[in-house]
Order: sequence, then C-alpha cells, then structure tokens
Amino acid sequence: MAAKKLQKNDSDYISNKVLTMFLLALIGVFLLMLVYRLLTHGSTFIYGLYIVRGFFTVGLAAVVYGLIRYGIERKNKSGGQRKMITSANIVVIGLLLLFSAVSLLYYDFTVSIKMLYILLPTIAVLYLIFQTYPREFFSISIISATGAPFIWMLSKALNGGDGKKPLYILIAGLALMVAEAVLVLAASKNKGGISLFNKKLFLLSQGENLFPVLISSLIVVLSLMLSFAFGAMFAFYCIFAVFIYLFIAAVFYTVKMM
Repeated sequence: MAAKKLQKNDSDYISNKVLTMFLLALIGVFLLMLVYRLLTHGSTFIYGLYIVRGFFTVGLAAVVYGLIRYGIERKNKSGGQRKMITSANIVVIGLLLLFSAVSLLYYDFTVSIKMLYILLPTIAVLYLIFQTYPREFFSISIISATGAPFIWMLSKALNGGDGKKPLYILIAGLALMVAEAVLVLAASKNKGGISLFNKKLFLLSQGENLFPVLISSLIVVLSLMLSFAFGAMFAFYCIFAVFIYLFIAAVFYTVKMM
C-alpha cells in the first residue's frame, strides 16, 4: 500500500510539473501574440518595445536569481527535487526570455515571433517526453528537434542563393549532430548519464539499445549532406524523413511502455 501511494505521489508530481511547463508555454504564446499586435501598429509600437525590454530585464534577473539559488542549494546540499520550479528551471526560463528579447530587438520581429511560436510548445513537448518516455526516445527527439531547423534553414539559403551561407549552415548542423552523438556515446559508457552541474542527466536507460538513437543522428547528417548536394526542394523532403523516423520511434516506445 505504501509503495502504491509513493508511486502515485511520484506520478502526480511529474504530472504537475509537465502541466506547469505547458502552462508557461501557453502564457508565453499569449504574450507573443500581444507583442506582435502592439509592434505591428505604429500607435502602439512603443508599448510593444517596452514589453520586449521587460522580457530582457526579467530574463536577466531570472538567470542571476537562478544561479544564486543554485549556489545556495549546492552549499546547503538541498537539491530541491520536489520543488515545482527548481533553480535550473528558473535559469532556463530566464535564458529563453533573454533569447526572445534579443531576437525581437535585433532581428526581424515577425520572423522571430513565428520562430518562438514553434520553439515554446516544442520545449514543453520535449519536457513531457523527458518526464514520461524512455530516455532513448528523449535523445531521438532532441536530435530531431535540433536537426530539422538546420535542414529548413539550409533549404531557405539554397533557395535564395546566399553565397557561402548554405555551406556555413551545413558545417554548423553537422558539428551539432557530431556533438550530440558524442554526448550520447559518452552517456552509454557512463550508465546512460552525463554529469551536468554536479547532477547526472540520463540520455539513455541502462541496458537499452543505442542503435535507434544513432540512426536518428545518421538520418539528420545524411539529410543535411544530401540537401546541400541536391538543392532546396530535396531539403524539403528530408525534413519529412526526419519527422517520419521520429513518429516511428514515438509509436515504438509508446507500445513498449504498455
């Protein structure tokens, strides 16, 4: 009975954390909608600018506070595992606010808002996968979620004929895939985890097959190289290939969990 109660408490805690993450993502989307409306009208542009600068200020304060709180928790040896919002969560939220503010202030705000519309729900979904699915599927999802944007950017650069920009995007995308593959391989040799801020982040479950994760990296790498070789239209289809494999993996691990 005590074991069942403990398991239910763990399940409720995870559910609450996931719902909190989705709520924050939803609030972020609503704020972006407000900012877009303000920035696209000359009479309200200045108010939208104030809100964006507020994002920067709040984000910077959140990063500083999160790091200080992390230092205090580490000194007192209190991990705060049962807290809904941990110091790491606060730092990540702060960094997202800073990234949003910088992209809105120094880049085309219409493009930035469209990108953030996708980014915020994606982070919430990845957090859901991290909390509920086997870590192999989380690693596959991270690789797919970071690889697909590079393929999309490559297709845009190739379509626009932007000189050496496609080559730079290709190199950056391949470098990221190699870095992620190295992290996964390092985790496989360390019981599935890597050390991060004196904590272990598990990218793999112990004893599980590494092959599906490496296949996802290979698909992204081949998609980048073939897109660069065959052009923008081919890159468009390669994005589908990445997400088809992700969908197959989702079905496989969902069935495996049953």
